[in-house]
Amino acid sequence: MKKKAKDTNDTPQNILCDVASGCSRSAAGQMPNSAALKKTIRRTRAQVSHVPVVPSSLNELDLPAVYCKTEKGADFLLYDSGSTSSNDRILVFGTNENLNFLQNSKHWFADGTFKTSPNLFTQLYTIHAIVKNENVPVLFALLPSKIDYFEDTWIGRIARNGRRREPLFPIEMWNCFSSVVDGLPKTNNSIEGWHRHFSSLLGAHHPSVWKCIKFIKKEQSYSEGKMEQLVAGREGKKKLRKYEDCADRISRIVERLRQ
Repeated sequence: MKKKAKDTNDTPQNILCDVASGCSRSAAGQMPNSAALKKTIRRTRAQVSHVPVVPSSLNELDLPAVYCKTEKGADFLLYDSGSTSSNDRILVFGTNENLNFLQNSKHWFADGTFKTSPNLFTQLYTIHAIVKNENVPVLFALLPSKIDYFEDTWIGRIARNGRRREPLFPIEMWNCFSSVVDGLPKTNNSIEGWHRHFSSLLGAHHPSVWKCIKFIKKEQSYSEGKMEQLVAGREGKKKLRKYEDCADRISRIVERLRQ
């Protein structure tokens, strides 16, 4: 089991299944419970990869240089609000090349997930450039509590008189009318799909901060290759015909409303 933990990237559950399939009944009966075995697998991997001790609070989080660089050695930590911000600490990962790519992208899409956020943070939030129907994640943010942000931005904070203040973005902006007119996607499905993909890579909910950043760096490497291909002129993905037909029907309906 420890050898598989060292030599493969299989999830702890997959390793346990492989080990169990090769055990006799008598040996299986003497094995510790699965939680203890998974802990052993994680500890073994930590020893091999020299992963730092997981901090118990954001104040104790000190990022080693290897977690602040891409696999190619470029600066990767764009912003760190610092340990003085206590439980409201924010980390933003990306590169200057990513920012340039985002700047030249006409449309940006963003989405967040709670399941894959490290145990010290509340949410992993990503910003993607959509070029030639290709979804390219370019910024990765680890965020703390979202309650204050949500109130101020989307629904308005409750004032002393008991009424809510006006939110940053009027509710009238929440509909998809303008998106349809501009020919933009009406959902964030491709971004949500990326988050499902990232979750499957991690193989666990709420990983350690070190594991999360490690896989964010892997995604950055993949994004770099995709950006190079798109800049070199590679054609992007084509929409399925049924989705194109659906978008055309919705566009015709919206055009009739505008007339």
